[in-house]
Amino acid sequence: MTRSLTAQFFFAFVASSMFIIAMLAAAVIWSMHDGFARYLLHEELGMFAGMAETLGQRYDPENPHWPDLTSDPNAWQDFVAEHYAHPKIEENDTGLGETVGGPPSLEAKLFLLNQDGAEIIAPQIRGDVVETLPILLPGQKEAPVGWVGLSSVADV
Repeated sequence: MTRSLTAQFFFAFVASSMFIIAMLAAAVIWSMHDGFARYLLHEELGMFAGMAETLGQRYDPENPHWPDLTSDPNAWQDFVAEHYAHPKIEENDTGLGETVGGPPSLEAKLFLLNQDGAEIIAPQIRGDVVETLPILLPGQKEAPVGWVGLSSVADV
């Protein structure tokens, strides 16, 4: 049994409309996810503005890239701890034989870049969304000497 030309056009129109609607919905979902992740990272990174200012003050043009922070693995953790006081989240037993910890700490997502964008201190957790904060020398408003950045976690 053959369908009329009108019915064929109708079904083709409906199918293509459904495909376009599905693609637009997927694009909106992705855009909202990416935008929300960037918003969260931007707000979290704001807590480290004082740290970026301190890094700018500690920057030595004769010996760039903060060697005092890169020579000792614990120096970066200690420096971050000085500039960011976070609540400790205790691990607890769920009663189901598994231990649950808190969310990844900001320190694990924090990293340091030089002025060319090369990693000086890499994040422990890498995500697909990254936000950075420029490190400026005192009195300068342009030409950052480095960047402090945060990497997102896999799912927001």
